[in-house]
Parts: sequence; C-alpha cells; structure tokens
Amino acid sequence: MTAELSPTPLADISISGELAQRALINFDRLEQAYYHPTALWKGNEGWPGDLEGRAVLAWVMLTQATQRQARYLAETLAEFPARMNDDGYFGDSLQPDAICEQQLSGHGWVLRALCEHYQWSHSAQTLAMLEKMVRNLVLPTRGAHADYPIDPAARRHEGSHGGHTLEQQGRWQLSTDTGCDFIFLDGVVHAYEVLRDPALVEIIEEIIARYLQVDLLSIKAQTHATLTGMRALLRYARLSGRRDLLAAVEERYRLYTRYGQTEQFANWNWFERPMWTEPCAVVDSLLVALELWRITRRPSYLEDAHLIYFNGLGHEQRRNGGFGCDTCLGAEGAWDSPDWTFTPFLKISVPEAPWCCTMRGSDGLAAVIAASYYAQNDRMYLPFYGDNTATIRLEHATITLKQTSGYPYDGDVRLEILEVLGESETVQFNLFTPSWSKAHQLRWNGQPCATNAQDGFLTVSVTPGAGDVLEMHCKMELATYGPVNVHTPAPYYTIRRGPLLLGVDTRDEITLGPAPVLLPEGLAGARVAGSEIVLSPINDMLARDETKETYCRQVLFA
Repeated sequence: MTAELSPTPLADISISGELAQRALINFDRLEQAYYHPTALWKGNEGWPGDLEGRAVLAWVMLTQATQRQARYLAETLAEFPARMNDDGYFGDSLQPDAICEQQLSGHGWVLRALCEHYQWSHSAQTLAMLEKMVRNLVLPTRGAHADYPIDPAARRHEGSHGGHTLEQQGRWQLSTDTGCDFIFLDGVVHAYEVLRDPALVEIIEEIIARYLQVDLLSIKAQTHATLTGMRALLRYARLSGRRDLLAAVEERYRLYTRYGQTEQFANWNWFERPMWTEPCAVVDSLLVALELWRITRRPSYLEDAHLIYFNGLGHEQRRNGGFGCDTCLGAEGAWDSPDWTFTPFLKISVPEAPWCCTMRGSDGLAAVIAASYYAQNDRMYLPFYGDNTATIRLEHATITLKQTSGYPYDGDVRLEILEVLGESETVQFNLFTPSWSKAHQLRWNGQPCATNAQDGFLTVSVTPGAGDVLEMHCKMELATYGPVNVHTPAPYYTIRRGPLLLGVDTRDEITLGPAPVLLPEGLAGARVAGSEIVLSPINDMLARDETKETYCRQVLFA
C-alpha cells in the first residue's frame, strides 16, 4: 500500500538562515507588551476569543517550528477558564435569536489553538476546555447555519481593517467581514479531527452546504473567510473521504486566484473590493496551495505556494517581525465606492496589524518550515529549500541530513547525509524544479547522476550513507509575466527573477515597453539594458525602515 505524502514533523527540523530569521523575529514580536498576559485580555473589540485564540495558536506553532519555548503560552492557557463565561467560552452567552458571527469566528481560532496545543502536548486540561466549548458553543448552533444570510441583494458593504458587527438579519448579527462564519467552520472541523464526536458531523455538513451555496463574487465575500473555509473543506475531505470537496475547493481556489489575488500574490480583502491586502488571508492561501499540491501533486499549486510566500508574505512582514497590510497591487479602491482604478504601484496600507495578522503570520512561517520535507514510503520530497538540519523518517530508514541552499536567490542546493539508521535501502530523493528554474545539474558525491523528471520534481535513487552529498545546481530565470488578476490590464506585466517579484522605488510611473532587455544584477535583482533602471526583490522589507508615507514601489510595467 502506498503511504500518504506527509510533511516531516516540526520537531524533526532545525532551521537556520532567512526563514529562521523571519520566524524568530516574529516570535520576538509576539513576546512584547501587546501580547503580555496582562494586556491580552483586552481582546479584539466585538470579536470575543479572537485575539486570545490567535495568540495561543501562534505561540504553539512557533514553539514547535523553532524549538524555542513561548514565554507566555502556559500562563495564558492556564488563565483561559477564568476569562471565559460559565459555559466555557469567551464573551456573552449564545443567544439563539441573535447569533453573533464575530463571536463564532473568533472561536474558530480558539478551537484551532486548543486543538493544536492538545495534538502537540496531550494536555488533559486543554482537552477538557475543548470538549466544553464544543458542547456549549458549537453544538447549540446546529440548524442556524443553514439560514446564514447569503443573498447578495440583502448585504451591505462597509468595513475597516478590524471589522465590526454591521446589522442583524434573521437570527444572525452579521459582520463587515462577509462570510466569517466559515472561519468558525475551520475550528469546528479541527475539533472533529481531535474529538471524533459524531454530533459534530451534522453541523459540519450543514455549514459546508451553506458555504457551497454562496456566490462569492456577488456577495463580495471576505477572501480571508473564503480561504479559511477552503482549508476546512480540505481537512474534512481527508477525515470523511468526501472527494467531491476537493473539486469544490479547486473551483473556488481558481476563482480566488483570478478575482481575489493581487499581482503581488497577496489578496483583495473582499472580492470585487480592492481596498487592502491582509496577511491573514495570504497565510490561508499559502496553506490551501500547499494542501492542494499534497493531494493532487500538481506542480502549479506548489509554484503558487512559493510565489505567495516569497512575495505576498515576504513583503508583508515588517522589520519588527510583525505583519502589516499593503495596498492591492493592480487596483486601488475605497470602501464607500463601488469603483476602483488601476495602479502599478505597491504601497503600505497599515504598517502592522498586531491584532490579527502578526499572529497569523506565525502559522504561515511554520507551514513553510513544515513543507521543507515530505516523506512517502522510501521517497523523500523537498518542496521548499533553505538552511536546516532534519531527520526524515522513511519506511526502511531514518536519515538525518544538513541542507544548505541559496534559493530563492540562486538555484544551489546541497544535502549532506549526517546519519542513516535502519536497513540499507535505495532511497528516492525528489527535488522540486519550478518552471522558473533552468539548466538543472544533479551530482552525487561530486559525480553526475542519472535522474528522472516527474510532476515538477527531479528524482534520483541512491543508497545513502553518512558523509554522502547530493547537490543540485540550476539557474533562476529572469523573465516577464502577464497579469494574474482578470482586472489588471493586459499590457502590464511583472518581472521576476526566479520566484522573486522585482520592483523600482519610484512615484512616477516608468515605461519599459513590451519586451525590455533585462540583465541580472546583484543579489537576484535586474537591470534594464541601456538604462540606469535597477530592479530589486520586493521581499526585502526586513531590511527597510519604511513608513506608510515614504514607501512607494512600481511593480507593474508596460
């Protein structure tokens, strides 16, 4: 029987290099005053459980991803019961005739935090909190989700970066974050994975049925809620065997990439409303792309994950380790107007969103770390590259190796085998070769080796031993790419070197013509031949002390 393609546990990976820097400064940010236990309980106004749940989830994921203990995790979790109501959840008691979807959405993160903590720690106290929350908050909403308001004609469209309760329709108090009931679904499905309570199946099926009825474009759904719903469907498809849900997610993911994704591989906060990007949604798009690749093995999904991570999240993580919102590259709009205009510029919308995005960024960084290695029988897959040491547990052997890589700035990858335990068996190494990498060369102990290409990977079968070295060399293509969003005018294009989007600091639009001659320049940059125009990767915000007022970068050209 063929085993499932599974990511290597975070406990078996020790990271260094740029990814480690990003994770650790994000961890540092999450241990500053804003997240101190004495301040955390201020919560996000109108969103019971939201801040608390996101913070605990971030600490749990980063602790596993970096092997560093979270300073406030144990203290905060221990305080949960005292901060909850008598029924074991945050905020007021549930009112069946006035269900606040923001309360449910906030508890989507609490449920996920408790689930992740229990799956990691096996804490009896955490399990008890989870069971009580399911019993007293989740199950009593059964039947209400079937009439969650989805009529586009009846929905008003307002909103701010934080979101607020807008109005009541029927028994629902609706949020400006249109569709955030589906963030609750993600937590409910995760709770079902942990508890396997049959009573949860009915409510999960009910919410999924409503989710699949939504016309996402017409209702102008929040893309964050939409993508979180996709993640819930993919998890439930794995748990239930409902293969039809995979097709439903693929359809909605295509809709998102065509209508809700920016040219930076970030997001429009709402479909048809390009006000700003939101790293929370960008993280969800990354997780959806990774899971779609794991299930389907289509390299296009893995390429999406690289583009989202390096350019969406890569640009939205700020120098202080937090994550902030950008303007929508390709479109500019205002919440009080149905119209928007084209823009080739990328700017800062919110320097940091500590109330949500800084914490959600942690989940994204942990996901990229976990995606360093996948295993299946005696096959090892490397979907992402970086500097790390890892232990990969295969069917017949356990291999500890050290990886060093210049990716995404160059195409060099080096794997040194440190130890092999178990039977002496042939192992198949599978190294990702995205479409922007060319002229691949693979060497085993310095000698060229026979390889095969399959599903976007270069494969080689060897019998590894301590001291062996596998090296891959390739070139990062420098090229222009057409728009990803249907609303971006066709004459405009982006320039990428490998997966890295390039841009120019300017407030005056530069015209390069339809076919500029581009020359490599510096560390993954480019120069336009016959000019002094130099382009650099946009994922360099950790090294830039920029403000909302000073930062402006052209990334689309014509």
